[in-house]
Formats: sequence, structure tokens, C-alpha cells
Amino acid sequence: MSSVNTVLDHIFADAVGSLRQALEDVHLERTVVDERFQSDLLLGDLTWSTSYALPGEAVPASVRSDITLQWPSASQTSYRQWVSGNELAAPPTIAVEVVLRVQELRMPPSMSDLLAPLPDLGPTLGGSQLERDNPTVETIYRDDPDDNPDYAFEVAYNGTCTLDGSAMLMLNTYSMHPGSSWVAAIMAAAAGRSPSASAGSIVSEPATISIRRI
Repeated sequence: MSSVNTVLDHIFADAVGSLRQALEDVHLERTVVDERFQSDLLLGDLTWSTSYALPGEAVPASVRSDITLQWPSASQTSYRQWVSGNELAAPPTIAVEVVLRVQELRMPPSMSDLLAPLPDLGPTLGGSQLERDNPTVETIYRDDPDDNPDYAFEVAYNGTCTLDGSAMLMLNTYSMHPGSSWVAAIMAAAAGRSPSASAGSIVSEPATISIRRI
């Protein structure tokens, strides 16, 4: 338990806290869904997830981003080795997933219209970019089968932030770029809004997450 707390109290906890702050700095609002922190008792992986909506959205939000960070057990071991001054066989990584969800749609969504403003690649994290997965569409039927169904659209961006040991040794902070304003921008685009139309709600410059070096 103490080894988990040692790791959690440092790089992963800093990543979670900094990401949360970056998202709130661009005025995204956390949804009613609570933040979730999970530990895989068999594998030892740590996972943190949360959900954010554009400011002023109804409940449930018509556009939502579900964001997940995962700190794998192998990366925890690598990080402990680095802290102890040992040579790394492989650098630790944090897996990142951003799922954009558009829901409460009254008509079947047009894939071309929804995907048009969404790039194939997202922001760069630890030397690699988030990559867009294939989208999915849900059909949600009501209690009365004669009522028209609702539709929902989801597309995920996945990537891995590599925490290079040499970079952490050279820098006072290790910067991870989750693109909080990028998240806000694609949410606004999916909602049919322009980021400039929400003056004061979405900042134009991407935020940077700084993870403190031990």
C-alpha cells in the first residue's frame, strides 16, 4: 500500500490535478457525474476519469467529453526505478483517452457533418499525438416503443504520454500537453458553436499541464 501511495502522491497525482485545473481554466464545467478513481487489484493499474461539458449546458449535457488517464502497473515500476536512480528499461507512460459524446439528437446524425470539424489527430502528448478512433452511433429507445428514439454520437481520441527519464532529469517541470482548449474547441464545434462566439468561455491558447519533478 505504501508503494502505491508513494507513486500516487507524485507524478500521477500531479497529472490528474494539473489536468483538472487546465480544464477548469478554459471554463469547462464538470458534469454531475463524479470523478472516478479506480485501482485494478489484479494488475495494479490506476485509472482516473472525469466528464466535462460546455458552460451553461443543460442536464444531461448535449455535448460532453469523458476524459481518462491510466497509470499502468509497469509504468509505476519504471517510475520507482527512475526515482531510485536505476536505469530504465522502458520509460513510464500515462495513457490518455478523450471521448467526445454528442447526445439528445432527435434525428440520425450525419457522420460527414459531425466528423468534418474533428481532426484525425489531436494534441501532442509526450512526443506522440492523440489519434481519432472510428465513431459510433447509439439509438436510444424510450419506454414507449412508438415514441421516436434519440440518437447519440461518440468518437474517441487515444494516445500515450511518455515520461522520458532524461527529459525529467533535465527539466524542473515535465510538461504534458493535454490540449484543454483543444477539448473545448472540438466540443464547441460539435455543438455547432464557434469558440469565438463564447467569448470569455474558451481561451484560444492551449493550456499546458506541468508535472513537478521530484
